[in-house]
Amino acid sequence: MGTSYDPGGAMKAAAVIDIGSNTIKLLSAEIGKGQVESIAQKSYDARLGGEYQDGQPWLEPSRRRVALEVVEKLLEFSKQWDPAKVALVATSAVREATNRTDFAAEIKSATGHCLRILSEEEEARYIAYGIAQDPGLPDPGNFTAFDLGGGSMERTVVEGGRLVTAQSFRLGAVRLTRELCENNGKEALRKAEIDAIRDKVRDTLPDCGTLPCLVGSGGAFTITRTILLSRLPGNGDLEQQRLLASPDYKTLPIECLRSFTEEISLLPLEARAAIPHLPMGRADILPTALHIILGTADKYGASSWQPTQFNLRHGVAKELLESN
Repeated sequence: MGTSYDPGGAMKAAAVIDIGSNTIKLLSAEIGKGQVESIAQKSYDARLGGEYQDGQPWLEPSRRRVALEVVEKLLEFSKQWDPAKVALVATSAVREATNRTDFAAEIKSATGHCLRILSEEEEARYIAYGIAQDPGLPDPGNFTAFDLGGGSMERTVVEGGRLVTAQSFRLGAVRLTRELCENNGKEALRKAEIDAIRDKVRDTLPDCGTLPCLVGSGGAFTITRTILLSRLPGNGDLEQQRLLASPDYKTLPIECLRSFTEEISLLPLEARAAIPHLPMGRADILPTALHIILGTADKYGASSWQPTQFNLRHGVAKELLESN
């Protein structure tokens, strides 16, 4: 998080609110040294996606009301940095819903701001621009990244500093939990459910050879890394501790991910919710998310993931701050 922001100075802030399938998130940001720097971030679980009416994706009224309340809270929170520009964007849950225009009208009426519903290509493109702002990437000009959300997963490829691939796939953790897990994530995953998730990932993603390390964006990556690192002082597996505690460790080794995925997949929701650092709003979908992540790594022969906290919001903020 940036600490040098001066509301009275020449630097202007931007606020970006991202209305996703599982969470609604705010990024307040500025441009520093040519890159987007976070001033503050805040998020709320809202679970806007995953409902259907007459067989079609639908934004349920009570969840729309919750989403509106969250957006209003985040806008109020952002005011303390006096943002020069504000953007409200929505992704797959809203994009696919048959009543998306009604929701957008409700947002406009309640906040005065227009809701921009991103296309699949726009979502992937902004994710790529955002991830490229991460100073921790080994090579910001060349990477393959996957952003895992509740409704979709985006694949972006940057080569020589140029975006060459921006794709969106309906492989979100909320979506596959609803479609492929009989108890909607409330019980331990059965082998048939795990196989169905892995098969879906394998059959959906394109073939493109071996990729030893993939960049991963999304809550499943950051939450899992936090949980694993929190276990280091304990009596966990010594090999995992060695891998995670390595001085140059910046990745999530597949060995660690696989072990944790096996552990959490065997637990019912109540037991998962008791795991330190695992938010209740993620406990039902994290096993599915981890199998999506492992299935993607297996598809491309990756031995590790490099998590990043840069994402779509950073990409939108960059565009806002650099525009006239």
